[in-house]
Amino acid sequence: MTESGDIVEAGSAYANAGSFLFKCDDIKGGVRLLQMAVKVYQDTDKLDKAGKYEKLIGEKLEARTDVDDSKKAAQAHFERAYDLFSADETYKLSAIGCLEKIANIVSERREYKKAFKWWEKMIDLCAEDARLNMRMTKAIMNAFYCVITQKDSVLTSEKIETWADKNVRFARSSELTFCKDINGAFEDADYKALSTAFAKWDRFNKLTDWQVSCIKVVFDEIKPATASEEDASSSAAATVVPPPAPSATTTAATAGGTNATVAADSPSSGWPVMSDDEDEDDSSLL
Repeated sequence: MTESGDIVEAGSAYANAGSFLFKCDDIKGGVRLLQMAVKVYQDTDKLDKAGKYEKLIGEKLEARTDVDDSKKAAQAHFERAYDLFSADETYKLSAIGCLEKIANIVSERREYKKAFKWWEKMIDLCAEDARLNMRMTKAIMNAFYCVITQKDSVLTSEKIETWADKNVRFARSSELTFCKDINGAFEDADYKALSTAFAKWDRFNKLTDWQVSCIKVVFDEIKPATASEEDASSSAAATVVPPPAPSATTTAATAGGTNATVAADSPSSGWPVMSDDEDEDDSSLL
């Protein structure tokens, strides 16, 4: 018992020392000591502690701005922590937390196919516990944003139905309506309907940059062709041939008291102006 207690105490000492080195900006030293703490706890079958410190390494790396591709470096540690927590059903919530971290990091890198698989894992894990319906719904929405980038409305529709069967809350929610509206608009190549559905949703549910980029992928897929056709029809409707300008006229009084209407001499007319005297001369020639 004493030996086991000493080992656990050693693990705690490694962890404290590693955290201190992170504060001193010694990243490599901090990671090395925290990993030694993980090994100590793993060797003593304290997987929850091992997973906790593996996850801590990931969180500390993720928060650093002085590490090259810090999120990718953090992802490796979150994956190891997920494996450790997954070894025991007791640590399911911790495993789900790691999955969420991984899926978000991959989504932010715009690797949507890979991210979709991670979100699906989280959905399946949450589906085993009805108390996680809320958290599962968030994972479903993130999975939806990822799957629509594959531009396959049939696949997306199948996934929506599958998720609705797994999660009662999602099946009765506005989230389901939004997913169906977006997928339906994409299937019909109706970019206006897609824009309307997105605008209504974004008004009350502020999306992250990567989520917006997913919507933009499908929007750009259908907008060019539809927009060009509409612009062409609008241009044709706007092209109207103006009617010819009417000739100006003047009214002159004749000697007999009758009025004669004579075309005004104007550049647009093109016709010579004739007086009443000229008309009389022509008739006398007859």
